[in-house]
Amino acid sequence: MLRSAPQKALDFFAFDAFKSRLTAKAAKGAAPAQPSAASTFAAAGLAGAVSNAVLYPLELVRTRLTVDASGTYRGVGHAMSTIARAEGPLALYR
Repeated sequence: MLRSAPQKALDFFAFDAFKSRLTAKAAKGAAPAQPSAASTFAAAGLAGAVSNAVLYPLELVRTRLTVDASGTYRGVGHAMSTIARAEGPLALYR
């Protein structure tokens, strides 16, 4: 649940942002331009990539918490900070 709500919110926000950037601008006073299928497809792909890049550390932490039998981590925040400190910040993306 900690990942689902932010993921969907980020997906929708990024999709709208990319779609508006990739859609051709309408002439002043004209009706708004409709996005092409290609720009909609590209916006969806880019939004998914952004969502995965931002939320992947939560997946790693969730996995580590699941298999942590020794009680190394006290929670999500503690696990994130411990991993980043001990293994480096890029370890959250390994």
